[in-house]
Amino acid sequence: MSGRPSDVDALIRDAMHQVPGSGADRRREGTRTLASAREFRKTAQLCRDDGLRLPVISNLHEAARLAISAVAAARGLRFANRPGAHVTVVDYAIGVQLVNRSEWAQLDELRDLRHKTNYPSDLVEPTDAELDQFSDLTDTVIARAQSAIAPIPPPPPR
Repeated sequence: MSGRPSDVDALIRDAMHQVPGSGADRRREGTRTLASAREFRKTAQLCRDDGLRLPVISNLHEAARLAISAVAAARGLRFANRPGAHVTVVDYAIGVQLVNRSEWAQLDELRDLRHKTNYPSDLVEPTDAELDQFSDLTDTVIARAQSAIAPIPPPPPR
């Protein structure tokens, strides 16, 4: 992981696009994207209940990726669609403090495992402990993303 995580300012400059729109439009887009993340998280659980381990990994990865993308969207940013974009998402998560260093390493491990399950050169079989770890991590990322894009409450009445 030489040179990683990348600096968030460099990621924004080199691997992301600014999206036009008002703050309210951006929060709505972030909220919509976060709702998609939650759907993928639910699908991961359904797959796990059915004993389908590999789809669990893909769905957990997608849920975490979308939750991080929701935060970017709420800030008026979108990840560039190019090779290495999923690495950029993982590095952005630590850069905006959605995850700590340990969680960043786990998120990167989930990204790598998802790549191995979707583009296998050898059969991988995640353990129950790995599925638990990645499920907990995904839930944490979704919860923090929700907090990061939550609208600012109005001031209390006087």
